[in-house]
Amino acid sequence: MKFGFTGTRKGCTTEQITALRALMRGFTEASIFGHGDCVGADADAHKIVREVSAARIILHPPTKGDLRAYCKADEERTPAPYLVRNRHIVDEADVLIACPAGPETSSGGTWSTVRYARRHNVEHIVIMPNGGIERVRAKPAAS
Repeated sequence: MKFGFTGTRKGCTTEQITALRALMRGFTEASIFGHGDCVGADADAHKIVREVSAARIILHPPTKGDLRAYCKADEERTPAPYLVRNRHIVDEADVLIACPAGPETSSGGTWSTVRYARRHNVEHIVIMPNGGIERVRAKPAAS
């Protein structure tokens, strides 16, 4: 199973870290984990996945390097502008995991990425700052 990840540059809360760690331990079939290689939640998730999973990590770095975390990964995609690389993360994932800074807003990269996953019928799991989890499964394709 291929996972994509998006999250706040503020970093994950303690509750999000606990929930993400438990979630990734439960996904024993995780083979790929892709993220945007930014400071904050991307770096937090990278560390967790390395601790609890054998998944290969693929970076989708931004073209702007000022907020880049420079994580060590198994593979790295060509850098792209933030919104473009966020779409690439979703396009390569079976499931998107998001750790936003708060409730849904009309601006911000994390929620924009979740909305893109919704529009493209990609299963997504949102871990809120309090550790609460909302899982939206992909709808079966019409036959």
